[in-house]
Amino acid sequence: PAQGSQLLLLSAKTSTALEAMAANLAARLEQQPELNLADVAYTLQVGRTPFDYRRVVVAADGPAVVAALRAGAVAVHQPQRHRPVALLLPGTAAAADLLGPAQTLYAREPAFRTAVEQGCAALRPHLGRDLLPRFAAPGDAPAEPASAEALLWVVEYALAQLVGTWGIRPAALLGVGVGEYVAACLAGVLSLADAAALVAARGHAAPAPPAVTFQPPRVPYISQLSGTWITAAEATDPAYWTRLQAQPGDAAVDLAALCAAAQQVYLEVGPGAALSARVAAHVAAMDASTPAVIAVLGERGAAEAGTGLPDTLGRLWLAGVEVDWTGVHAGAARQRVMLPTYPFERQRYWLEPNRQHVASGSASPMDDEPAKQELADWFYAPSWKRSNLLQTGAQSDIREKHCWLLFLDDCGIGAQLGERLARDGHDVVGITPGHTFAPLGPSAYVIRPGAREDYEIVLQDLRAQGRAPSRVAHLWSVTPPQDRPVDDNIVAESLNTGFFSLLALAQALGDGSTACEINVISTGLREVTYGDTVEPEKALITGPFKVIPKENANVECRSIDIRLPGADGWSAAALLDQLVEELARAVSDSVIALRGPHRWVQIFEGVHLDAPGRRTHFRAGGVYLITGGLGGIGLALAEHLAHTHGAKLALVGRSELPPRDQWEQILATQGDAEGIGYKLGKLRALEAAGAEVLVAAADVADYDEMHAVVRQVVARWGTINGVIHAAGLPPGGVIQLKTPDMALRVLAPKVMGTLVLERVLEDIPLDFLVLFSSMSAITSGGPGQIDYCSANAFVDAYAQRYHDRHGQTVSIGWGEWQWDAWGEGLAGFPEEVQTFFKWKRREYGIPFDEGCEALQRILGTRLPHVVVATQDFPTMIESGKSFSIAKILERVKQHRREQPRHPRPALATSYVVPGTELEERLEALWSDLLGIEQIGIHDNFFELGGNSLLGVDLIARMRQDLNIETIPTHVLYEAPTISTLAQFLAPVRPAAEVVEESQDRGERRREKLKQMKQKTQVGM
Repeated sequence: PAQGSQLLLLSAKTSTALEAMAANLAARLEQQPELNLADVAYTLQVGRTPFDYRRVVVAADGPAVVAALRAGAVAVHQPQRHRPVALLLPGTAAAADLLGPAQTLYAREPAFRTAVEQGCAALRPHLGRDLLPRFAAPGDAPAEPASAEALLWVVEYALAQLVGTWGIRPAALLGVGVGEYVAACLAGVLSLADAAALVAARGHAAPAPPAVTFQPPRVPYISQLSGTWITAAEATDPAYWTRLQAQPGDAAVDLAALCAAAQQVYLEVGPGAALSARVAAHVAAMDASTPAVIAVLGERGAAEAGTGLPDTLGRLWLAGVEVDWTGVHAGAARQRVMLPTYPFERQRYWLEPNRQHVASGSASPMDDEPAKQELADWFYAPSWKRSNLLQTGAQSDIREKHCWLLFLDDCGIGAQLGERLARDGHDVVGITPGHTFAPLGPSAYVIRPGAREDYEIVLQDLRAQGRAPSRVAHLWSVTPPQDRPVDDNIVAESLNTGFFSLLALAQALGDGSTACEINVISTGLREVTYGDTVEPEKALITGPFKVIPKENANVECRSIDIRLPGADGWSAAALLDQLVEELARAVSDSVIALRGPHRWVQIFEGVHLDAPGRRTHFRAGGVYLITGGLGGIGLALAEHLAHTHGAKLALVGRSELPPRDQWEQILATQGDAEGIGYKLGKLRALEAAGAEVLVAAADVADYDEMHAVVRQVVARWGTINGVIHAAGLPPGGVIQLKTPDMALRVLAPKVMGTLVLERVLEDIPLDFLVLFSSMSAITSGGPGQIDYCSANAFVDAYAQRYHDRHGQTVSIGWGEWQWDAWGEGLAGFPEEVQTFFKWKRREYGIPFDEGCEALQRILGTRLPHVVVATQDFPTMIESGKSFSIAKILERVKQHRREQPRHPRPALATSYVVPGTELEERLEALWSDLLGIEQIGIHDNFFELGGNSLLGVDLIARMRQDLNIETIPTHVLYEAPTISTLAQFLAPVRPAAEVVEESQDRGERRREKLKQMKQKTQVGM
């Protein structure tokens, strides 16, 4: 940066060496106050090798630097190098956010000024006026609506060019509204002149000007229209740009494709930080990693104060992005100065803590791990055993009356149950599904099945009447038996009335301040006795009833599968008696089936499988298609089949590989240890060993794409002998932060992918179809896995229903493999938890070779569903029942209470003390939760080590401490600093007034609901 505050970089091999370095530098600056601070910054930037432990200081003078260095801060540990950067280009901006910082940068930054002049010159002939005076003139006068988007386009283009002088070359781009035209420029699709012509014509939905030419993109970017990576065909189609002309600047855009890349840093290149906040919310809610999301200009005023760009550069460097510091200082007269050398220190060697020490601080559900078993004993199959209801645990006090929420089915079971409960003195509220919300009286509502707000209104209304539900019977999965093949429409309907209904109910119940028991009653979910027909779509309710109790300590759940009266000679009255008796019992067994007079509980029995000897179910030279074939497990399977059977391999992945002529360069620069280099290295090794490999990019949930892949494979090799469906996406995001789009992203590869394979393979005589599932369908997998649990449960149920199709269809519920590609999913957990799970994966994970051997043995059976666990699986199930967010947080908090609080970590933002009473109260809450002293009001919650689990706990604490019940759970993603959170909670008012206003809003909502009820009753 040309002027303003300076950025000082410090890095060392250890945190103690970094502390010594900071102390030495502070002493030198005090001894030599005449040192030019810009030269000091320049020397630290270009003259030192960066190490893993890092700090930055941004200040305008020597005394401020010395004070910051001596304030003490925890180092940022950043072992990553060359992290890819995705540029975010917003489509809207407030006039003040747009012009003020842009005018400052125009005056100070030559690269920005040159790009602004180029952009304005390109627009001039199309607008009929010159926008350049707007950048040279002082003040924040608003732009005319006609030129606002054109100004935004110029600013974003100029910022991107400025960022380019820092040596940052984007790996991906996302532009919203006019931002996509900037993305097209940067990707080489449009020249600057052609982009200006389209921007000037934007909003008129006119055909693209005939003089405009388009080129295929050289940098991948997201299309607003498709929500995924733009194709060359789209980018060069004039009709695409005609449709884009009418796209609004604040249009919603699917972030899943952009955020799928591991270790990516997101840099918003535009005024404000709205788009980066959306990306941060998406990444953090997925728990894929602590999001590295940075806005070039940050909050308004940073650019004017001269701290905006140094802060941005500091955050990029802390995140592991390589910066060209000579480019940053281009045109400035800088020189190196003598500074203290690296503080070498004696090394101390510590013994690695033993397993008990790791586990005790890890929030592990298991203090005594079951031993690892021999491979032959890794296999388990589901079974059922008769259970006497009297042996299931203590009976609840039937005389204790509850408010029951009954989600009524169309078969009349719920209505009969409601009548019985009401007759016994219980308060019963009936819920039926509909297209619009409508109260039907004091004890009946119609709600939209997946609409969270409808559930919240019902619960708020009942709580206001003193009728908070403590029991729920959800019967929307009770349907007449239908022997029909499962398809997209059936799955969509079941998702809506099952999975999304229970998700919305759990979200409306909130943080669990009121105890509640949820009973999920279904038909067709379980195959227990002869005559049962599994309906795979019903299995999608599994995630909710298994994971909700893991995330809400005051909620218990159980699944009760029934047969409708008459199906087995059992009368409606007898079934009703059975149900009432079951519901009167405290929850003990979570998976129950009622068949005739008998009660059944699910168990898993060991199946001893010895090595098959020379028998094999893979053909020599056979043709095998593997979805997820470019993941670690898929590539390991491919390697095994190629080496042992000379197999021909069709490997399907989500993303296209780089052109083959770039492989050598990528491997030379990135190596083959991880990422794309790992995939390319494995493919090269397969080909070098003589394997025939076909690599295809396709979305396994897209019928057209997979149909094309199958045609391609058959055209090349004549047939397909077997299919292994190993595609999947890692789960992420606790229930309170889960959106339908987030859940569908995880559900699609397993659920829709299986249905797509069913269709595209219909006419191919396979030897087998292997569906890779997970034991999380049984154990729940723990907090954050509601969608992943359901997705795998569907796969298991599908194999149970259709196990005789495709020669042999089998679902394998794998435990964890030692492959670590989904390890970033642990970033959503506290460090203590990560330590334990990484250790457990090393000790008990499935090695590649043994996993391939296990697959061979399973194919030698005719079992439709097999679980692979290296430890005793029934013991794992029992131990996992205690694994919950509450216990994780309690152990972590206990562990942190035993440790001294840490000093404030090294952040790019300056420390600013709380200035109001509300900010002080928030700072105290944050400090207590995170174990950090001196949290500044501009420090980001997630950069301080916060995550979605801690965020849920923090929101609960704020509701209690501030006495504000209406704080939404997602607020931390929109307001992640104490300053912005305080503004959200109490804009220019004390907290008490906010509480009063929230109570007023509640009264108004209840009054509106009362009026709706009166109108409904009059209409009846």
